This record gives sequence, structure tokens and C-alpha cells, in this order.
Amino acid sequence: RQIRSRPVVRARLWQSVVRAKVASQGRLLGELGRPEPDFAVWAAAVSRGDRHNVEGTAAHEYWRRLDIVERRDRHADDANRMLNYTYAIIHSAAVRALCAAGLNTSLGLHHCGPTNPHCLASDMMEPFRVAADRAVVNWLATHPNVYEMSRECRRALVGGVLSSNWKTSAGKVSFFAALSRMAVSLRECLCTNTVDLEIPELIEKEAA
Repeated sequence: RQIRSRPVVRARLWQSVVRAKVASQGRLLGELGRPEPDFAVWAAAVSRGDRHNVEGTAAHEYWRRLDIVERRDRHADDANRMLNYTYAIIHSAAVRALCAAGLNTSLGLHHCGPTNPHCLASDMMEPFRVAADRAVVNWLATHPNVYEMSRECRRALVGGVLSSNWKTSAGKVSFFAALSRMAVSLRECLCTNTVDLEIPELIEKEAA
């Protein structure tokens, strides 16, 4: 039934994903005490299928204010290496969650292309990227300008992502539980042509 989901439903689901991603970026900037434009307003402005590329506009401002990379470039030899690593962890976990929910990961909402066999995971991971971003920010706060992917660095990045907590309709849950809940919700939406997608929200890190 997934393959028979309506294009308009997929576009609406992608709208929800982008809205959640942009809103989460604004919340992380606020958590870190960085100056921020009104990301909540931008999130609300995302149209069906994000036809006006609000995601790209928000990303430009987000990376400028997060100030850990000059720009997001997966081939750059700087903090982008850490982002690549942590995003890969989230992507792999998303693939696992989607497969466990019985979904075909090659059938994306927005992402597509023959070089990506898990387009749906690329879609679903978007609101979870902030956990990776926060882990990299935390590492660089104590190891400024240290971009070597040492064992200590990898352990800290993985720990930062996997120990994150998420707000859902069932309350606070772990990273893996949050992915699982979203994957199951996505299955229900795609198989029934509905758009009430549950997207977990990263919980602000409590001060030590």
C-alpha cells in the first residue's frame, strides 16, 4: 500500500518534516544562546512540498549562526567531517526503524535518485539532525579546532546522539524509541493516505 500513496499526501508529509526540521533548528540555536531569527515563523511558512525552499533559506541562516562550519560541505576537512559521521549514524538508525515498521526505504517523500537506496530514511532523519549538530557543538566547545576523528571524538559524538531524549505524544522517550514512533506513524500515513504524522522533538539539554 505504501507505493500507492498519493503524491499530494507525500508532499504534505514532506511539508511536515521540513517544518519540524526548521523549528528544531531554531530551538537548538535558542538552547545554545545564539542570536536567532524567528525560525518558528519560517517553519509555519513552509508550503506543501516546500515549493519555495524555506528549508534552504533557513539552513543558510542556521549554519551562519551555529558557527561551527563556514558552510555545510560534506567534502570539507573541518567540522563537516564530524557532521558527516553523526548524520550517518542517524541515517542508519532511521533505515533500521523504517524496515522494522515494514516500509520500503527506497520510496522517498522528497529524496530520490539511484545513488541513494534509502531515500525514505534521508527524509525521516531531517528533524533528528539537530541531535548530531548539538553533539558536534559540545565536542568543539571543549576541543576547539580539533577536527581529528579520534576514538574519543567518535565516542563523544555517538554518545551525544544516542543519549538524546525526545518529546512525543507518549512523553519523553529515547533516541531509538523516537525514531521507531515516527517510522510507525509514517507507515500509517502512507498506507492510509493521511497526514497526521508524529514527529518527535529534541528535548533541551539540562544544565549540569
